[in-house]
Amino acid sequence: MRIKNHFLFYLLVLIFSSVTIFAQSSANASTTVKIQLKKGLTISNLNGDLDFGEVILTGNAQTETITPDAGVKFGVTGHPSKSVMVSYVADILTDGGSNTLTFNPDFKHTLADPTYTSPADVTSGNSYLLTPSGGVGKLFLWLGGSIKVTNATEADYTGAFTVTVAY
Repeated sequence: MRIKNHFLFYLLVLIFSSVTIFAQSSANASTTVKIQLKKGLTISNLNGDLDFGEVILTGNAQTETITPDAGVKFGVTGHPSKSVMVSYVADILTDGGSNTLTFNPDFKHTLADPTYTSPADVTSGNSYLLTPSGGVGKLFLWLGGSIKVTNATEADYTGAFTVTVAY
């Protein structure tokens, strides 16, 4: 009797080990797939360098100034109605040695208006709208500024003003 029970037990194990049992339930989940396609972003210097020209040292402190409308104009193009963050850095001007001068930028924007009408201040790190114009977004930036000359050594001084735009 004992052998029959063992035989039946092994027979049942063999039968059920070859049988696959399927569950009778299922579950699913979904997610939304998104993508934002934007026009490429560009910035261009439209009219050259900010050149203060020749300054005659008088022995007295003097401040040389160029207004933004007489300075450098940058054109930004990108996706219409999107905002871009504008940031900038102005280098200290040097004569190639240890003598320096500080450039204090005066930076403005006129949205999509390529003329210097109703300018507004640009603050580094703030966002500005790319105004729709002809199928693209536009922003015009205008750079002027001042350099205070005190006891400077006569020499040619240069530095860089770097402006970056990013979505």
